[in-house]
Amino acid sequence: MPIQESIARRNARHWVTLVLGLVGYGLLVLSFWQGYRELEHTTTQKALSHLHAEYEAWADWQGLLADQIYEDRLQRDQVTDILAEAANTTDTKRHSLLRERLSHALEDLYPRLQEKGVRQFHFHLPGAVSFLRFHRPDRFGDSLWDVRPSLRLVNERKVPISGFEEGRLFNGFRHVYPLFHDGEFVGSVEVSFSFRAVLDHHSELDHGLYRLLVDRALVRKRGWQEQTSKNYLASGLNSQFEVDLYADLVSLPDLTPPEYAWLVDSLPAYDQQLASRVQARMAEWEAFALTVGQPRPLVVSFLPIQTIGGEWGAYIVRYEQAPGMGREWGYLWFKILFTGVLLLVAIVLVVNLDRRETRFAREREALLASLQEREQSLKEAQQLAHVGNWEFRLPSGQVQWSDEIYRIFGYEPGEITPSYERFLEAVHPADRERVRAAIEGALTSGIPYNVEHRIYRKNGRVRYIQSRGQAEPKTSPCRLYGTVQDLTARRKAEEERRQAAAIIESTHEGIMVTDENGLILRVNPAFTDLTGYAPDELIDRPASSLCVDQPGELRCEDIWKELERDGAWEGEIWQKRRSGEPLPMRVSLTSLSSEWGATHYVGVLTDISSFKAREAAMWRSAHHDALTGLPNRVLLRERMSRAIKEARRHGDLVGLLYIDLDEFKPVNDTWGHDAGDYLLSEVANRMQGVMRETDTVSRLGGDEFAVLIARPTTDDDVQTVVMKLRDELGRAVVWRGHDLKIKPSIGVALYPDDGETAEELLKVADRAMYEEKRRHKQAEESGASETRR
Repeated sequence: MPIQESIARRNARHWVTLVLGLVGYGLLVLSFWQGYRELEHTTTQKALSHLHAEYEAWADWQGLLADQIYEDRLQRDQVTDILAEAANTTDTKRHSLLRERLSHALEDLYPRLQEKGVRQFHFHLPGAVSFLRFHRPDRFGDSLWDVRPSLRLVNERKVPISGFEEGRLFNGFRHVYPLFHDGEFVGSVEVSFSFRAVLDHHSELDHGLYRLLVDRALVRKRGWQEQTSKNYLASGLNSQFEVDLYADLVSLPDLTPPEYAWLVDSLPAYDQQLASRVQARMAEWEAFALTVGQPRPLVVSFLPIQTIGGEWGAYIVRYEQAPGMGREWGYLWFKILFTGVLLLVAIVLVVNLDRRETRFAREREALLASLQEREQSLKEAQQLAHVGNWEFRLPSGQVQWSDEIYRIFGYEPGEITPSYERFLEAVHPADRERVRAAIEGALTSGIPYNVEHRIYRKNGRVRYIQSRGQAEPKTSPCRLYGTVQDLTARRKAEEERRQAAAIIESTHEGIMVTDENGLILRVNPAFTDLTGYAPDELIDRPASSLCVDQPGELRCEDIWKELERDGAWEGEIWQKRRSGEPLPMRVSLTSLSSEWGATHYVGVLTDISSFKAREAAMWRSAHHDALTGLPNRVLLRERMSRAIKEARRHGDLVGLLYIDLDEFKPVNDTWGHDAGDYLLSEVANRMQGVMRETDTVSRLGGDEFAVLIARPTTDDDVQTVVMKLRDELGRAVVWRGHDLKIKPSIGVALYPDDGETAEELLKVADRAMYEEKRRHKQAEESGASETRR
């Protein structure tokens, strides 16, 4: 009865341990899954934000280019005179002559626009009547009032209109401007880009494969039926949308990034996986991003865009590789399996301890039990440890094996008659002589042997075993005994550890391991390549010493505090190379604890310097003038707002100069645009040479510039700058042996006397500039009259 009660209590403990272990394992798996879902959410949100930022950059770039074309070349009497005459005559021959004049006046501009990605450069008469299509000069006179909302809005409102718009032949990002002659609306001009132009001129910003999906209803409503099948392809993602083939990277392999060439063939499979997940969200015109894992992990972002008419009209879809998600998915299953193995080991240990306790109880209460019971306990212990014992007696040749040895050799206990010869036959031929020599040596000298070797099991598979033996040559008859242990599982584990070490050594990501105090214990070759340090220079060095603090960002010391508190940290830092050069890195830090409580930290580092460089290039393109490199109107307004805020806080002044170059147009007309561009660049250099580093020289467009004077002491300081600029810009510019002469008209505004906002100061300075230009003109006319007298 006491033994039965002990067994019952042991079984109850087993069930409690099993239930608690499964509950704990379930909670761990749930936490691992939640962590993966959080990473997936972060990845998709970053991808969607990145796509939105790219779209904003594309739109800004197109808007700035279109505005510059409109301000520099289209707001001229040379253009508006032609449109005014065409709007006031119905003579078709006269229209033809006027079209030729307009085409000739802008014939140098159109090739430059095509290089910038402009798809349509199109003039219209009042009422949205086509006057001149530069890409199709043979098509004119058709009314676009009902098919182009942008033209209808410009005719009705007389203001510029821009945005995405579907068309009869292609979809475009259109910029339509009204044209006036002596205050009278005489027509409009369109500068439009296709989505293909975006991809052509921003290929260095690509982070994946892009597609434009257009609402099927808009395609059927606006497009020409005979052209629809040529320009569109049914989308595999959503039957409500069609793919714009003219801007589709699948049909334009030259625009596809090389690292995404594989995706072109796999795209239908991905779309099929995503179709059921995106139907409802696309129907609601929601901006979202999803991840898909097979055959390679991707994050797919969906950004809806509105048409000029205010309707949701299309989606920009980007397919971007997400190797981090793939690694995290594999790591998730590794953690689940690893914790499962740990749980199993723990349960086995508990069961084993209970078994030992039960065995000891049996031994205490079974002093009178038979030898068979003790042998059974021994067999169970051997089965758990995969160790069997044997005995060989000479000269009879009798051999005895325990049950576990039968199992190690692949037999059921008692299935064969053991013998020395049968044992040697099972030994791998390459190891047989070594094993025989060890046994014979033990028989002759009495020295124990310990040999690791291979055997063939009954099914022909190879196992690794460890044979130990001890001889008693002085006894009669002679006796040899020992044990056999199966080492196959341990050998497999050692091989897996070697493979894991090889993977760490060969990966392109930098990996470091530190102790609980943050001292580096180990690094892989990729880490030394990133930092420039040799391994022996890094061992026992604090990992935080390689981190460089950046203003406004989390300090390196605080990162390690968060790591110690939370057990993990991920983000961007600046890592110091051996040369002293800071390098931006994406870092993932994780803590690992051993069974005995020791803590190590593992860091994975990725070089993101190329990504940072692309971000800086994008920002500069959006905030600087393409010709002179000066800050553009957008950056000028930002710096003006900042300067006014500082001046308001400290009671300082802010000066603004609005500068226009008189006689610039004759330079362009006489010597061409190359001379004009050279003159504008020289003017920019001279103005920068006059101003301080704290001041800002900006090109607003055409021959108009602005100068922001930060914190002048008095109004006289501003006038002094004006005099310096007059002197500097009044000197002739030599171009190819010719003197190019201009005279600046400068308007001045002063904060706070002339206004308290950037807009107010710009308006005051603009008016002052035009007043001075008028005085210059009057003075020239008076001088000309005096000369004639």
